[in-house]
Amino acid sequence: MSKLNQAITIHQKGNKLEAGRLYKEIIDSDPENASALHFYGLIEADRNEYENALKHLEKALIIQPENAHFHHNSAGIYSRLGLIDKAAFHFQQAFKLKPDYGEAYQGFTESVYCDDQTSLLNSIEKQIQRKETTANQKCYMHFAAGKICADSNRYPKAFQHYEKGNKLKKVSFDGERNRNLTNLQIQYFNEAFVEKTKEWGLFCRTPIFIVGMPRSGTTLIEQILSCHSLVHGAGELPDIENIVNTIQFNTKNKLPYPFFLNETTLHDLLGYGLSYINNLNNLSGNKARVINKNPLNFNYIGFILLVFPNAKIIHLHRDPLDTCLSCYFQNFAKAQEYAFDLESLGDFYCEYHRLMSHWTTVYPNRIKTIQYEELVSHSEAIIRDLLQYCDLPWEDRCLDFHESKRGVLTASKYQIRRPIYKSSMGQWQNYKDFLQPLINKFIQKGLLSQC
Repeated sequence: MSKLNQAITIHQKGNKLEAGRLYKEIIDSDPENASALHFYGLIEADRNEYENALKHLEKALIIQPENAHFHHNSAGIYSRLGLIDKAAFHFQQAFKLKPDYGEAYQGFTESVYCDDQTSLLNSIEKQIQRKETTANQKCYMHFAAGKICADSNRYPKAFQHYEKGNKLKKVSFDGERNRNLTNLQIQYFNEAFVEKTKEWGLFCRTPIFIVGMPRSGTTLIEQILSCHSLVHGAGELPDIENIVNTIQFNTKNKLPYPFFLNETTLHDLLGYGLSYINNLNNLSGNKARVINKNPLNFNYIGFILLVFPNAKIIHLHRDPLDTCLSCYFQNFAKAQEYAFDLESLGDFYCEYHRLMSHWTTVYPNRIKTIQYEELVSHSEAIIRDLLQYCDLPWEDRCLDFHESKRGVLTASKYQIRRPIYKSSMGQWQNYKDFLQPLINKFIQKGLLSQC
């Protein structure tokens, strides 16, 4: 096996440190090795070393200017940095060189407003009809076509494309398992348990957790807070779920979460908490506050407050139909299996709402809930209140969050490069005819009045 193939194999297994070392060795001995330059650039991007990443990818493109994958991955890095024009250019180059490149179509349509892209829509629909186009690529193409139709107010056709894209994803969601997890947490983290354990944990003020449904405004809040001089936005860290899984694995009887905490000592919890704080400090350069913006940490609020009783928890809430529609229109890369079917989406949202209602009951005044629509309509007042909740002094630059140059990986990376806007409010009404089962479910659960 060549050193390049060895490095690629190691990279695919997730050992980025060793893969990066091997790519660098190849580049040192062969500076014109385009593949090594490309992959090393991706490693650097994952380390948030964006300038070095782009330097290597740009050199790879000089050597192989017609490599569609190099263009696509360059576009992805430019998009993280908010360099939308450059991102759009490279996405276009990618699908021009490779007309069945579904990811590139989707990336391009996500990065620009598509009200004048009829020609591109026709090209995408032709690719969808080709027998040679794989189901995976058709999935990306349907999401791209849906975005073009939505931006040009062709709502029925937009929904048809999104529906086809979601069906092609072919993922399944275990709603019963999710309901059981909610039941177990409500049963375990009751008022008696909260009172008994109120003196537990690390009384550290570093962690901030932003939680809520995906597409509810969590990235926007992180971007606003991370503009503060005392705050570091660490993105969607998987650490809390990883700690929970590690504790469960190491307990004797492997009880389900959260009941394995019966076999976990305070000493063990403090150790895991210190490990988490050390990771935050390494990521942030010891900033006073560090944000973990993993929205699904709403599942672990009881555990978080057990380990970090001084943590600040910010909960974003958005209109349920706008939230679910936005999820359904987003081709999530991973970990959101519920989002590709409206019935599953509705079930997941109801369980999220039920669990958050429990947390706010047993932890009164510990969770700051922000209504997305209020943030959009009264942004400065909400931001001032938010900073006060986080014990942070006012800084004007928090209002200019869209000018930040920090890299952003989530699906909202384009929206947060713009000042706060209201056009996303009430979007569900354009698709009301297709959402009746979801509307009926939410009315039945008391989440909506009659629409």
